[in-house]
Amino acid sequence: MTGFLRDATLSNGQTIRIRDIERDDRALVEEGFAHLSDRSRFMRFLAARNRLTEAELDTLTDPTDENDVALGAIRPRKDGPPDPVGVARFIRLAPGSDSAELALTVVDDFHGLGAGTHLMRALIDRARQCNVSRLIALVRRDNHAMRRLLTKFGGQKAPEDGPEIEIHLDVADSA
Repeated sequence: MTGFLRDATLSNGQTIRIRDIERDDRALVEEGFAHLSDRSRFMRFLAARNRLTEAELDTLTDPTDENDVALGAIRPRKDGPPDPVGVARFIRLAPGSDSAELALTVVDDFHGLGAGTHLMRALIDRARQCNVSRLIALVRRDNHAMRRLLTKFGGQKAPEDGPEIEIHLDVADSA
């Protein structure tokens, strides 16, 4: 289940392309990570991070099957390599499970332009194709942008307190 997924238009009129992440995208993923602010890295990884590990890069750029899906958004350029925009992924909680953990990151330069919405929509579509019925995100309580995004797609907060909260999204009911 690899190949082109879709083009989307951001609120500023720029076009992005959302597609499966592949082995050849390792440098692009590293570049995208380098363009995340310290705050964005902290919000995504729930801890301070300076770089992705080799194992994380291997996993992200070589998803094995429909148990591990990684989508990337890029801004194509006519005069050079594409710009990284963001990554959305899910990993099933167990092989063949109908539930998966989701993660989504958008490069700071593309915050507030709708890239996260387009990535989430594509990830939900891919989850449906893979028979994943529930996506679960662990989100910092103060990550208001991600919480709004998940709520927009029908995400519901699990009843727990603490600095991180779990948000469940029923794929069948998502907008």
